[in-house]
Amino acid sequence: MKFVSIKLVAGLAVAAFYLGLSPQVQAQRLEVETRLTNTGIDPLASGHARYREEPGRRDFRTQVEDVRTTTLLIVFAINPDFTAFEVMGALFVDPVTRRGELEINTQDGDQVPRLGDGWWIVVFDLFEPNPLLFFGQLRPRQ
Repeated sequence: MKFVSIKLVAGLAVAAFYLGLSPQVQAQRLEVETRLTNTGIDPLASGHARYREEPGRRDFRTQVEDVRTTTLLIVFAINPDFTAFEVMGALFVDPVTRRGELEINTQDGDQVPRLGDGWWIVVFDLFEPNPLLFFGQLRPRQ
């Protein structure tokens, strides 16, 4: 009976792998995102952030629109229990279109820290005395 159970488990694991259901591979695929909440400093501004991870690749992107108060933003990621943070990079806002995007990708040689469900994305205006412009918590893509 023990031999049959081991064979059965091994067979199910092989079948799951070929069907793309490998727990190991599935655990490595992750996509989380957030609509960024505007703090009111720049009332018309809006934003979105997304993090993806799959075997051999990680990427992070933050996009903002209708930003009128500044041309330089700094993007941070803060872990869910607020004990560590990562500087994701600078986001330049085009003064004409009022849009900006920060995109980092390990395939392009960028350093992309590992993020996940529950991480906070905060976006600061480098030139404001009350600099928090946006915040949002990464959650699995709906």
